[in-house]
Amino acid sequence: NFHLGKSLKLFVQMWSFTYSWPRLTPVSSAASPTTPGITIGYVYDPNTPYAWAQQAHAAFPLTSLVTSQASKHGMSLDEVDRDCLPILKKYLQEDVQPVDGDLCRAPQPIAWA
Repeated sequence: NFHLGKSLKLFVQMWSFTYSWPRLTPVSSAASPTTPGITIGYVYDPNTPYAWAQQAHAAFPLTSLVTSQASKHGMSLDEVDRDCLPILKKYLQEDVQPVDGDLCRAPQPIAWA
Protein backbone atom coordinates (compact mmCIF):
# COMPACT_ATOMS: atom_id res chain seq x y z
CA ASN A 1 0.00 0.00 0.00
CA PHE A 2 3.00 2.30 -0.49
CA HIS A 3 3.02 3.06 3.26
CA LEU A 4 -0.07 5.24 2.90
CA GLY A 5 -1.96 3.38 5.61
CA LYS A 6 -5.29 4.89 6.58
CA SER A 7 -5.13 7.57 3.86
CA LEU A 8 -5.25 5.00 1.08
CA LYS A 9 -8.17 3.17 2.70
CA LEU A 10 -10.16 6.43 3.04
CA PHE A 11 -9.36 7.40 -0.55
CA VAL A 12 -10.55 4.04 -1.89
CA GLN A 13 -13.77 4.27 0.14
CA MET A 14 -14.56 7.80 -1.03
CA TRP A 15 -13.68 6.95 -4.63
CA SER A 16 -15.95 3.92 -4.58
CA PHE A 17 -18.86 5.97 -3.16
CA THR A 18 -18.58 8.51 -5.96
CA TYR A 19 -17.56 6.15 -8.77
CA SER A 20 -20.73 6.70 -10.78
CA TRP A 21 -20.83 10.43 -10.14
CA PRO A 22 -21.89 12.66 -11.83
CA ARG A 23 -25.08 10.83 -12.65
CA LEU A 24 -26.98 11.44 -15.85
CA THR A 25 -30.20 11.56 -13.84
CA PRO A 26 -29.93 13.60 -10.63
CA VAL A 27 -31.00 11.96 -7.40
CA SER A 28 -34.29 13.41 -6.25
CA SER A 29 -34.57 15.19 -2.94
CA ALA A 30 -36.37 13.52 -0.07
CA ALA A 31 -38.09 16.82 0.73
CA SER A 32 -41.28 18.07 -0.87
CA PRO A 33 -40.99 21.22 -2.98
CA THR A 34 -43.94 22.60 -1.02
CA THR A 35 -42.00 22.52 2.25
CA PRO A 36 -41.60 25.98 3.79
CA GLY A 37 -38.25 26.94 5.21
CA ILE A 38 -35.34 29.31 4.97
CA THR A 39 -32.42 29.40 2.56
CA ILE A 40 -29.47 31.61 3.50
CA GLY A 41 -26.99 32.41 0.76
CA TYR A 42 -23.74 34.32 1.08
CA VAL A 43 -22.95 36.54 -1.90
CA TYR A 44 -19.20 36.32 -1.37
CA ASP A 45 -18.96 32.74 -0.07
CA PRO A 46 -15.57 31.39 -1.15
CA ASN A 47 -16.79 27.77 -1.09
CA THR A 48 -20.42 27.76 -2.20
CA PRO A 49 -21.56 29.98 -5.07
CA TYR A 50 -24.53 32.21 -4.35
CA ALA A 51 -26.17 30.81 -7.48
CA TRP A 52 -26.55 27.50 -5.63
CA ALA A 53 -28.63 29.20 -2.95
CA GLN A 54 -30.78 30.70 -5.70
CA GLN A 55 -31.17 27.26 -7.29
CA ALA A 56 -32.13 25.71 -3.94
CA HIS A 57 -34.69 28.47 -3.47
CA ALA A 58 -36.08 27.82 -6.97
CA ALA A 59 -36.38 24.09 -6.18
CA PHE A 60 -38.21 24.88 -2.92
CA PRO A 61 -40.28 27.96 -3.79
CA LEU A 62 -42.01 28.22 -0.41
CA THR A 63 -38.69 28.88 1.32
CA SER A 64 -37.52 32.42 2.00
CA LEU A 65 -34.20 33.36 0.43
CA VAL A 66 -32.15 35.46 2.83
CA THR A 67 -29.02 36.99 1.33
CA SER A 68 -25.91 37.86 3.32
CA GLN A 69 -23.21 40.18 2.02
CA ALA A 70 -20.57 38.59 4.24
CA SER A 71 -17.49 37.09 2.62
CA LYS A 72 -17.44 33.82 4.53
CA HIS A 73 -18.75 30.27 4.43
CA GLY A 74 -21.43 29.24 6.90
CA MET A 75 -23.21 31.05 9.67
CA SER A 76 -21.67 31.59 13.08
CA LEU A 77 -22.20 33.73 16.16
CA ASP A 78 -19.58 36.31 15.20
CA GLU A 79 -19.99 40.00 14.41
CA VAL A 80 -20.26 39.36 10.66
CA ASP A 81 -23.62 37.57 11.01
CA ARG A 82 -25.18 40.06 13.45
CA ASP A 83 -27.92 40.98 10.92
CA CYS A 84 -28.78 37.39 9.93
CA LEU A 85 -28.86 35.84 13.39
CA PRO A 86 -32.09 37.56 14.54
CA ILE A 87 -33.84 36.40 11.35
CA LEU A 88 -32.71 32.81 11.86
CA LYS A 89 -33.47 32.89 15.59
CA LYS A 90 -37.00 34.18 15.02
CA TYR A 91 -37.61 31.46 12.43
CA LEU A 92 -36.29 28.66 14.65
CA GLN A 93 -37.85 29.78 17.93
CA GLU A 94 -41.12 31.38 16.83
CA ASP A 95 -41.68 29.68 13.45
CA VAL A 96 -41.94 33.07 11.75
CA GLN A 97 -41.04 32.82 8.08
CA PRO A 98 -38.76 35.72 7.06
CA VAL A 99 -39.61 37.94 4.12
CA ASP A 100 -38.35 36.44 0.88
CA GLY A 101 -35.44 38.60 -0.24
CA ASP A 102 -34.28 39.77 3.19
CA LEU A 103 -30.77 41.19 3.13
CA CYS A 104 -28.16 40.84 5.87
CA ARG A 105 -25.56 43.55 5.52
CA ALA A 106 -21.99 42.78 6.43
CA PRO A 107 -19.86 45.19 8.44
CA GLN A 108 -17.43 47.29 6.47
CA PRO A 109 -14.03 45.64 6.14
CA ILE A 110 -11.08 47.29 7.84
CA ALA A 111 -8.94 49.17 5.34
CA TRP A 112 -5.23 48.83 5.96
CA ALA A 113 -3.07 51.77 5.02
